[in-house]
Amino acid sequence: MTLTEFNYTFKKFIKFSIIVLILYFVGKAGVIYTIKKLTPVPPPPPPQIGFGKIKPIKLYSLPLSKNAAPEYLLDTKTGKLPEFNDRIELYKTKPPLATILSEKRTRDIAIKLGFTSNPVQVSTTEFVWENSNERMKMTANTVLNNYKLTFDLIRPPSSVSSRKALAEKKAQDAALKFLDFIGLSHPDLVNAKKRVSYLILENGIYRTAQENESAHFSRVDFVRSIGKKEDIKIFNSQPNFSLISVYVTNNGKENVIPQFEYTYWDYDTEKGSTYPLLDVNSAWSNVISGNGILASLIEEGKNEYSSYTPPEISRLEIRDVELIYIEIPNYFEVLQPFYIFTGISKDIYNLQGNFIIYYPALSADQILLDTN
Repeated sequence: MTLTEFNYTFKKFIKFSIIVLILYFVGKAGVIYTIKKLTPVPPPPPPQIGFGKIKPIKLYSLPLSKNAAPEYLLDTKTGKLPEFNDRIELYKTKPPLATILSEKRTRDIAIKLGFTSNPVQVSTTEFVWENSNERMKMTANTVLNNYKLTFDLIRPPSSVSSRKALAEKKAQDAALKFLDFIGLSHPDLVNAKKRVSYLILENGIYRTAQENESAHFSRVDFVRSIGKKEDIKIFNSQPNFSLISVYVTNNGKENVIPQFEYTYWDYDTEKGSTYPLLDVNSAWSNVISGNGILASLIEEGKNEYSSYTPPEISRLEIRDVELIYIEIPNYFEVLQPFYIFTGISKDIYNLQGNFIIYYPALSADQILLDTN
């Protein structure tokens, strides 16, 4: 065989081999596709429902004017409701426990905050400290892990006689540092979303500001998340505030925290249980029928600290729908899911506002009837 003949034969062999390989992989893919088509995918196991029927948490719905009959409009980016899974993981709240060290821990926190006198003991678990010179007060529940520091808004303490709000990142860092200092920090608070609001204090009343330069305080709200497959945010029953909020200011010398509220619930994420999720279309039908929980409605020119007067709303435009969990200040057995509908409101005078509506996301047959 000459060299020319060898090259010709070798090229034919290479072409033949390539064709055979292509046919092999195409045939293999076809066989796999056919097997998948002929072999049905087994359905997922049903939700576990491991905690039995769930006792619902009680949420308050803001009233509208008795003449209000708002029209509901779905105005999301897609013009449709988002899609959600058919189930969700629920978690039990770890019961609060009183220990020998609970009261000591609370007294240590009070000392760190400058309260040197003995507290007034309201009950076996509730204590109140007062600093009359600085017009400050701290209340604490040693079992519920609940703390609240306040000051006289009309006559603020000398430590904040001069006050300047901190920029977002500095306020977030100061709030975390404060919680760590008093021993109330947790790893999930470090990773939590930290929502910062800027506040002006005038005549004993807070109002919000757009930026820190004109504000007196920065309020940092910690919005926790939970979930194994995806992080779902945990909201307070009052959505504009969280159960953990820290008010930060700078008096020209140092950062000062004259006010904070703190309730931390620990959830047993190792022993969760799946429950069927109410279809979002069903939730939407109930909302437009007026059965949603109006958790917040802030009209133009007002803020979350303004007094609420039931407005005569004519239109509610839904801009976004999410799935969240809701926690409350008092103990509850199971962390529960809700749909949250947010958007723009309009009253009969065409005055706009922002609203938040909650609706339970559990199937109705999984909720215990409230007999009260």
